[in-house]
Amino acid sequence: MILPPPSGSRTNIHARPPSAKGGRQRGTGAVIALACRNKCIPYEGMWVEVTAESVDDARRLDNFVVTVHLPEELDEAGRGAVEAATKMCKVGNTLEAGAKIETRMA
Repeated sequence: MILPPPSGSRTNIHARPPSAKGGRQRGTGAVIALACRNKCIPYEGMWVEVTAESVDDARRLDNFVVTVHLPEELDEAGRGAVEAATKMCKVGNTLEAGAKIETRMA
């Protein structure tokens, strides 16, 4: 996770389950963590799961499902703020709108 943990403790918000390993996250998980931190919403134990289907003989992914696993104690205002934050994700917005990609050989 690219954010420092809240209150000096370890954060558990991930772009994939806590057991998975990987690099820095810049998608929905990071956007949610920033929004929670900025609005003083507790996000301990929160994580984001992203699944997708392989299509076109596994040459690309489609049918993405983003599931935000929220702590049970999060109130309705906190849930609303998290939901609003998911709509600010540049990666998700790009995928929803479609993207033009140009590949150049240099």
